[in-house]
Amino acid sequence: MKFYMSYWSRGYRQSNNMISSHTLDMHKLSVFLIKKHYGECHMITDSVCKDYFTNIGFDSISTELDCISHIKTHNWALGKLFAYKILSEQNIEFAHIDYDVFLWKPFPEHLLKSEVFVKCIATNSFNKYKLDIFNKCSANKHHIGNISKKDTAYNMGIFGGINIQFINEYANSAIQLTLDNKECFDEMATYSGYNVACLCEQYYLKVMSDKFGAKVKCLIEGMDPYKVEHEANLLGYTHLNSIKDDQIIKDELQLRMKEFGLK
Repeated sequence: MKFYMSYWSRGYRQSNNMISSHTLDMHKLSVFLIKKHYGECHMITDSVCKDYFTNIGFDSISTELDCISHIKTHNWALGKLFAYKILSEQNIEFAHIDYDVFLWKPFPEHLLKSEVFVKCIATNSFNKYKLDIFNKCSANKHHIGNISKKDTAYNMGIFGGINIQFINEYANSAIQLTLDNKECFDEMATYSGYNVACLCEQYYLKVMSDKFGAKVKCLIEGMDPYKVEHEANLLGYTHLNSIKDDQIIKDELQLRMKEFGLK
């Protein structure tokens, strides 16, 4: 099992084509902890961003995401989907870690032997991802069938597995879902680009794994968000999600980096 992160400039790039120091610090701490437990971590990015990551600690940095430099989409997770596609086409069993995920402890050993693994089940997908709008305006739903208010998704702060064939099929299909629904996703993005990215990555993984019988293992079982976060803390797993830019979090990050001598 090899560990990877990815960063697509069109998905994450900030003002003036710059990546903030806070974002780079999150990468640095996340990579440090991955390497502490697993020895190596690699980056898949594009030429726009490569130089930002040269002093972060990655064992290798590729610019394979240059292949999507021409694509304009509200799906900021498209870079992740292409990373999954690239790795699965190379027949690599991988774990992909988001840059705002910190592994204070190694994963339970069984997790990395799973067909597919994620953090946990994500609830309230119908409302959070604006599935009602997608249902009305999508040009091609691909494997998405009947949409229900009870539908769930997967939190993919971590993602990977050993079922390379399924991961490849999922990634390719999710990419095509993105490309085929530009006008619909333009409408959805008037509410939030979050809707589009999570639908294409997190919701679509749930749809495809259910349809094709891929066994998805959650690091944390259950759907109660408070219990999930409590269990995550016990496992030594932190995913900042939407609070990553909070000043308290920024201050804590600096303390943690100082603790590990990363400044």
